[in-house]
Amino acid sequence: MCKKAALQCTGLCFCEGEYASTRGATMEAVVSRMKTIQVALQWQVKTDAGDSDGPGDIRFVAVSATIPNVQDIAEWLGSAESCAIYHKMDDSCRPVRLRKVVLGYPCSDTISGFRFDLSLNYKLARVIQTYSEEKPTLVV
Repeated sequence: MCKKAALQCTGLCFCEGEYASTRGATMEAVVSRMKTIQVALQWQVKTDAGDSDGPGDIRFVAVSATIPNVQDIAEWLGSAESCAIYHKMDDSCRPVRLRKVVLGYPCSDTISGFRFDLSLNYKLARVIQTYSEEKPTLVV
């Protein structure tokens, strides 16, 4: 009963930051769970004639500076009836101009993906030192 009351009081879920790696999977699990419980509570309210104080829709606000598939995320965050509203802004809206550097490294067929990824970790410090100009650096 406590969980039901807590979710009924939740009206906004704000998701900010990293959507990749393990944090992205955790964020996806939490949001999916919230959406599933919300649908279950709404269904329960429809079947319980005596409970008229049902949960409202949870509004999700997701913010990221680096997410490439914003439309896919909006569809997922939306409801069955409609896609979520999203705003995708280009680099001209940034207060600080980003410098993008793309580097490629060959991967032999004899090396596993894990070992290749591990070898890239050892190259990362040199790449940051070369391109960061001793300023904050984002590696995606």
